[in-house]
Amino acid sequence: MEPNSRTEARSPVRWRGRMLVAADRFHEARIVDISRAGFGACLRVAPKVDEVRLWAIAFPGPDGKEKVVTGHARVMHVFVSGNEFRIGALWVQIDAAGREELVKATGH
Repeated sequence: MEPNSRTEARSPVRWRGRMLVAADRFHEARIVDISRAGFGACLRVAPKVDEVRLWAIAFPGPDGKEKVVTGHARVMHVFVSGNEFRIGALWVQIDAAGREELVKATGH
C-alpha cells in the first residue's frame, strides 16, 4: 500500500531529473521535493494528470558522486508556476533500495 502523499513529509531538494516520453526522448526536469511516496518537479512541458511515466532522478550519493534512480510515477496534479509547470507525482513502481537511497540523500 502506497502512503498518501499529503501525510508523507517532503524534503526540499534541488536535483536534476528527466521524464522519459520515448526510448530516445525525454524532458528535463528540476526535482524540488522528495518523499518516500513521491516527488515534486518543475518542467517546461505539462504532462497529463494521471499519466504514468518513467522518471530518472540524479542526486548526490554519500561519496559525493552523482547517483541515478529510475522508477515509474503517476502525475497527480499540474499547475503553472512562473514559466514552468509544477507537478506532484506518486511512485507507482520503484525498487525499495532506490526509494531508500533517495530519502537518505535528503538527510532524513
